[in-house]
Amino acid sequence: MWNKKARAIPVRLNSANQWYPLPYGSVDEPIEHVDCLDELVKSYVRCQIPLKGALLRMPIASGEYEQRGIGVNAIKGENTVPTEEMWQAVKRHPEASSRLRSRCAPRPLQCLPYYHGTLFPEGAEDLLKFDGQFLLYCNKSNGALMVAACKHFYGIETKVHREIRKSSREGYFYIKSHDKKLKYTTAEDLILYYITYGIPLEGNSEATEKRTNESVIFHEPVVNLQLARHVLLEPAANTQDLKYYYSEMDDQTASRLLRKEGDYLLRVQYNGQLLVSVKWNGQVHNLDAPESNDLGMYVLPRSDASYPPEEVSNLDEYVKSMVVHQIPWSGVVLRRAITKTKIAIC
Repeated sequence: MWNKKARAIPVRLNSANQWYPLPYGSVDEPIEHVDCLDELVKSYVRCQIPLKGALLRMPIASGEYEQRGIGVNAIKGENTVPTEEMWQAVKRHPEASSRLRSRCAPRPLQCLPYYHGTLFPEGAEDLLKFDGQFLLYCNKSNGALMVAACKHFYGIETKVHREIRKSSREGYFYIKSHDKKLKYTTAEDLILYYITYGIPLEGNSEATEKRTNESVIFHEPVVNLQLARHVLLEPAANTQDLKYYYSEMDDQTASRLLRKEGDYLLRVQYNGQLLVSVKWNGQVHNLDAPESNDLGMYVLPRSDASYPPEEVSNLDEYVKSMVVHQIPWSGVVLRRAITKTKIAIC
């Protein structure tokens, strides 16, 4: 159900391998997949990724759901990680991947907070400051998906880059060749495996992984702060000073600037009407901007008329509230402001 209309949305299945591909943010990113429809659907729900012009929120269950316990899987205080035993455990328990995620649905690469998009290796290294920090990025030189990590040992700083590869036949992600035995079909599961079991990033041994004081171990992800720029309020004195406000913009120009689902901007139409233009389901929708009340306040939308009215003091607060909570607005959802600054358009 979306915008008060029931819809049937087809789901793509790779018939050759019986896989469900996860959505991706760029053609440069590797295709990730899951093995069951529930993981695919819950991934869309968890990350609030648009699906044919709709956001999935809440399932309508047909029966009772039995909540299963979450197993303890971390190995602590050992110098040797028994990877062979872990491979056998994964083979016996197909839910091992979801247990690493505490039974949460997998997140595609574009939704990982420690994925920094396309960078040169030097740019990735500039973000690594402390021992155990790590991040993912796509190498701007060759398009390879990389993990970079930092190690400090006796005053010596080491920054290691390893490629996250994908086997061409099975579609499994791996850093070291024997990682393929774990059959991870998303980059997140592979990284969680390295974090949970303290797997050293260096080396490529088969039987065991030796941890030493010099080993590069993932401890702290470096969060991509650019993810927050779409919800931060602007220090603008009035609406005309907002970076995503455009005066006298025509429909063709707005359509050219709004490229991705949820891209939006404020613009003044030729008749002086202030519009919120949003790209949604492949089309540009033009919504009338809300007007302030007699006190200059903007009333936030309510899902239930019995709730008390809430107000914000300016249009930027109103818009960013819609973005933060992904509130449908006449059937569309705002996600990314297209501003006049280069950093927000790239």
